[in-house]
Amino acid sequence: MFYKLLRFTSYRKNKKADYIIKNEKIELIYQPGKGVWTYHLRIPNSKDIDGKWGDIKVLGSIDDFKIEAQNLAPIKGEDKMLSINGKIRKAINKEGGDIVTVSLCKSLSFFRTTQVSS
Repeated sequence: MFYKLLRFTSYRKNKKADYIIKNEKIELIYQPGKGVWTYHLRIPNSKDIDGKWGDIKVLGSIDDFKIEAQNLAPIKGEDKMLSINGKIRKAINKEGGDIVTVSLCKSLSFFRTTQVSS
């Protein structure tokens, strides 16, 4: 038996998005030596969002750069973190300490594995 990973994306038409944050100004944090987390955002008022790593995917925008299916990192008892990679930083022309405008909502994307007979 083979297994195939299928990605489905759902879109709610004619409904308002459930924003985690909308048009909030947040500092792009720079912490050297943190690997992929060297540049990140702390998402305010997100500590009560349930889920482990990989369960909390968001979509939205950072300044005018659209993001899809980015993971929020859960930190026990603290606000979630969103890693900001070089591609995003280059597109928005921002570095650590700069302020960005962020809008995020939970992604409606999910993954499903199906069994395929050979």
